Amino acid sequence: MWIALLALALLLARALPGAAHPHVFIDAGLRLVFDETGKLAAVRVVWVYDAYYSLLLAADKGLAPDAAGNIPGPDLEPLRGRDVLWDDPDFHGDLYVRSGERLVALGAPQEHTAAFAEGRYVTSHLRPLIERVDPAAGPLVVQVYDATYFVHYETGVALDAQGRDDCTLTREGPDLELAASTLSIPLSEFAADRNIEAQIEELGALFADRVLVTCAGRS
Repeated sequence: MWIALLALALLLARALPGAAHPHVFIDAGLRLVFDETGKLAAVRVVWVYDAYYSLLLAADKGLAPDAAGNIPGPDLEPLRGRDVLWDDPDFHGDLYVRSGERLVALGAPQEHTAAFAEGRYVTSHLRPLIERVDPAAGPLVVQVYDATYFVHYETGVALDAQGRDDCTLTREGPDLELAASTLSIPLSEFAADRNIEAQIEELGALFADRVLVTCAGRS
């Protein structure tokens, strides 16, 4: 399996808090899909992998990008949807949708796409909501992050809405001072018989963007 290429990096990722850092970098894009009643029905997620990881992936599969850094779509067909195959059915898939204080349950990924352009691997998938959400019910926040911080996501690709024209998606960056202070906790404060990262709740959330969704409402 191609993810085995990163096995060594995964071991290194289990570092001390002061040295914690990601090994894969992804620019993420979000399209919020609203139904005919104005409720949020699904989220289309786009992942644009960093050039180095993309090169490793292409080399592992025996694929050679052309001079422009592109690989034909048919050559990528065996990879389509492979980056969202998760063994744990409760895994969030690095996508978190919150309505007020409630974490919204999401369905399995579907409608997968894969492309390789300008030296970067680009995938997308659709995550339907198990229970559709009315944005008027409370603050609606969407985040993309890896809780272990093995992968660093940044919502640097387009953010938009489909099905409503009165909604605005606003990106807020992480509180880096808070993240730095959390990671600088002395080792003496952690239990020696437990994994250090397990004692820091959702390490990746400290470095995650927040996408705030506001809708004007319908008459």
